[in-house]
Amino acid sequence: QAYLYCNVTFLQFMKEANVIIAFLISCAAGLQEMSGVRLGILVWIIMGSAMAVSGEVHFVLHGFLFQAVSQLAECMRVVMGEVVLKGGGLNLDPLSYTLLIAPACLGYLLVGVAATWNPAIPQALAIWWPYILPNACLAFVMNLLVATII
Repeated sequence: QAYLYCNVTFLQFMKEANVIIAFLISCAAGLQEMSGVRLGILVWIIMGSAMAVSGEVHFVLHGFLFQAVSQLAECMRVVMGEVVLKGGGLNLDPLSYTLLIAPACLGYLLVGVAATWNPAIPQALAIWWPYILPNACLAFVMNLLVATII
């Protein structure tokens, strides 16, 4: 939805904050520790991103909020994955972790689809399925790789 309101360049600069968001959530969860050097690096990244984003001519708060909530959810998912894979007591392998996370992600996506339902969606699915199926397979492999790297 954010792409409907903001341009791609602006959203890419916003995504640079994912490193900061994930680090701060990791600090809150006790997985990382804040130090003076790390705080300095975070401030440097924030200043650089703020300078790049401040020139946005067509700023739309609605698109910004969509992207911010999306980033927060993604960073929380990554940190939760780290907790589950490394110290949650479950000792899951990457495939089991993906199997655990996929239904929860599907549930949130279905809520979003229900909230923004358009009657043209089934027809578009019938047309675009040759592209959607490989995309879904790539997303699965990417989630598996992310779980492996964590």
